[in-house]
Formats: sequence, C-alpha cells, structure tokens
Amino acid sequence: MSKRIIAIVEGLCEQVFIRELFAPYLATQGIYLSGRLVGKPGHKGGTRSWLSVRNDIFAVLKSDLSCLCTTLFDYYKLDRDWPGSAQYTRFTCSEYHFKH
Repeated sequence: MSKRIIAIVEGLCEQVFIRELFAPYLATQGIYLSGRLVGKPGHKGGTRSWLSVRNDIFAVLKSDLSCLCTTLFDYYKLDRDWPGSAQYTRFTCSEYHFKH
C-alpha cells in the first residue's frame, strides 16, 4: 500500500528540493511526496507567522484525510511565534565557526 505525504514548504527552492531530491527516492519505496507552497496566490515564499502556516497545515489535512503532512522551512528570519523558536539562536555567518 502506497503512502502520500504533502510537505508544506516555505518557497520555490524548498518545493524544487522536495521534487528533485526527496520525491524520486521515496517513490521507489512506495511513498509519494509532493511539496505544496502555501499562502495567498502570488506568494513567492519567505517567512510567515506560525498562525498562518498552522492554518495552511490544517487546511491540507482537512482536504485530504488519506495523506500525511510535514513541513520544510529554514530558520532564517523565522518568526518568534513558531513552536520551539526559543530553542534556536540567530547568528550571522561571520559569527559561526566551523570545527575541523
């Protein structure tokens, strides 16, 4: 039995990432993944409030009871109202030091 997963994505890059990288592999496992850019028509991506994204997630789940739902958002400029936001810190590339 195959499974379907809809990934709520932040923007077009994340949507392409899902389509080109994850979806082909998962399809070989019987899991069909698609990225859905949500928001108002014409929205090209970028951060949105948690409440807005939460509403989009609920709309997806209500519209298709047979699918699973996940998200793909990066932390860059993520609003502080997102769950768990206190657990990540904001830094610039110049502040980050790679350990070798």
